[in-house]
Amino acid sequence: MRRAHLWLAVLAVVLATGSPWLAARTVYVNHESGDDARDGVSPEAAVQTLSRGLGLCAAGDTLSLSPGKEPYYENLVFGSRGGRPGRPIVIEGNGAVLSGLRPMPAEAWQDRGDGLWFYPTSFQRGSLRPFLVRPDGTPVPRAARADAVGVGEAHWNNQGVLWRGRPGEHPGELGLRGTLCDAGVAISGASHITIRNLTCEHFANDGYNIHGHSQGLFFEAIVGRHNGDDGFSIHEDVGATVHGGWFHNNTYGIQDVNHSRSTYVGVRVEANQAHGVHFNGGVHSLSDALIRDNGLDQLRVDPDRATHLGGTPEHPFAAGTTYVRNSVILGGRSGVTVSRGSQLALRHCYIGGAEVGALAEAGAVMHLVGSVIADCRRTELHCESALGRFDANAYWPGRLHWLETTYTPEQFAAYQEASGQDRVSVVAAPVSLSRGFRLSAPTITWQDRLTAPGPQSELDLAFGEPVWRTPDPAAPDTSQAGTLRFDFESVNPWSRVYPVPEKAPDGQPLAATATLSADQAVSGRQAVKLEVDLPPGGPPNWLIKLFSIHLEACSRPVRTVRFQLYGDGSGTRVALRLRDADGESFNGPAVSLDWQGWRQVTWDLAETPPRVPPTARGNGRQDGPPLEVILDISPAIGAAGGRFVLYADDLELVLEEP
Repeated sequence: MRRAHLWLAVLAVVLATGSPWLAARTVYVNHESGDDARDGVSPEAAVQTLSRGLGLCAAGDTLSLSPGKEPYYENLVFGSRGGRPGRPIVIEGNGAVLSGLRPMPAEAWQDRGDGLWFYPTSFQRGSLRPFLVRPDGTPVPRAARADAVGVGEAHWNNQGVLWRGRPGEHPGELGLRGTLCDAGVAISGASHITIRNLTCEHFANDGYNIHGHSQGLFFEAIVGRHNGDDGFSIHEDVGATVHGGWFHNNTYGIQDVNHSRSTYVGVRVEANQAHGVHFNGGVHSLSDALIRDNGLDQLRVDPDRATHLGGTPEHPFAAGTTYVRNSVILGGRSGVTVSRGSQLALRHCYIGGAEVGALAEAGAVMHLVGSVIADCRRTELHCESALGRFDANAYWPGRLHWLETTYTPEQFAAYQEASGQDRVSVVAAPVSLSRGFRLSAPTITWQDRLTAPGPQSELDLAFGEPVWRTPDPAAPDTSQAGTLRFDFESVNPWSRVYPVPEKAPDGQPLAATATLSADQAVSGRQAVKLEVDLPPGGPPNWLIKLFSIHLEACSRPVRTVRFQLYGDGSGTRVALRLRDADGESFNGPAVSLDWQGWRQVTWDLAETPPRVPPTARGNGRQDGPPLEVILDISPAIGAAGGRFVLYADDLELVLEEP
């Protein structure tokens, strides 16, 4: 008997705690054919309302919405109801739409004369910004003041809404509706929630509004559109992740405040009235995002003390810290703005078409590397802060402001000298690779890589039309030309030297360099000069590996390699090799330096297929970018030692057709 009582006690604990031993279940909602008297355990037994369905869910359960032909005229309110670590409550929207539109009965409208009508409601308060919507879903234009309402416009205040029509028009006969519901998804303190494939539109406040101390929130493929305030917004110290989202035609697209923490991947933020993305305090990241054509700043970062959370100016999250990577930012008052005390780092981004591309106010921290700022209306870069750090960027046409001085494109060298920034950056027109924002030109040498600034991968977003910029018809189509040329006048692609063995008999590293030199040249003034001091007493057969920098522009396999090599008649053996992004080597032909002077060396991979070592691991294909071109050199010097010198020039890589 005692054992039976023990098992009953264990079962009671399991039921009370929602133990992971209990199987998760799916609750179904169908607003068109459901019935709240049902239990929701199957599509045939679906409940009708979101509130009823959510009330049936426990940790680990899934609420599945039937999309239907019409929206759900209801919001999804979690309050403090949530899941647990590893057992979230999951909302499968299945493409359903939640709408905040509500009818405005004809009898409630009051005639004020001269075509002006009044609908009494105290709904506008705080952050609620209601508006009228026509039957076709478009908003009624909003007048700024109650005494300035024009024909076809409306004005809301805390007493109601004024609307003016043409003579004889009655608003109740036009099918006007109001955004008379606060937020589409409202979470206040609940944690461990996953929401997928859901749209929230026409709410007076936010599409997605999250407060409290909620953690473990994950959103995927969501839309927030046509809302009075924000498409998506988190507050206090909420932690949330969004993978795939579209936030458009709101006042703000995304607005995260206080000490919140957010991660956005693959989002699209466009056509919002104010800022596209506004991070006000907290720690945030954006990657693979498109932010464009918003009314004010496309991305803005400001500090927030969050005093209601006990925050102080010294709190680590008060500054507002944001990291942006592989994103495209277009249009508006500014592409990106970071204000005093805030911190913004951008890497591999494209910013274009704004009044000011990147703006760092005095006392702000901005780090911008490997990015492009082009075709802005006033300046590409405007930095009033000595804390700004910039390098490996491309600017076009290149109007830059540092501290108190504005520099023209012709004064780029003076800007570099005065600021100490952008040491390897260039002023050059961007050339698109195919139809995207990845570039094929200009190229820069940065961290042993020959690379083009800007996004490193194409944006593949879940919503909206494809992302690309229409190529300039006058620009060279380098993506189709398929040839990379290096004349060794300014860029040295062969600059990395690795002798084998690396050390002399006395244990000291070998002196080995590969630098641009005017000693010998073919078509210009310079060639690369490889110089290695080989000490006596070394091995009878030295090997010197001359590696190129990582060639990010090799987006397709190499078909042909050509270069000029200076022969000295020594019989030194030089072998060609390619190495791909996975480290797999493709060995080519070798030549002996049995001639005097310059000679072109050519490797046609179709005629002489590369040899892959039989012990190598790989797939036998050139997987790039990047790609490296290597010369394996066996000097004819031997154990006696001596100085070895080799010259090369005019390297060409012909890529396979796309």
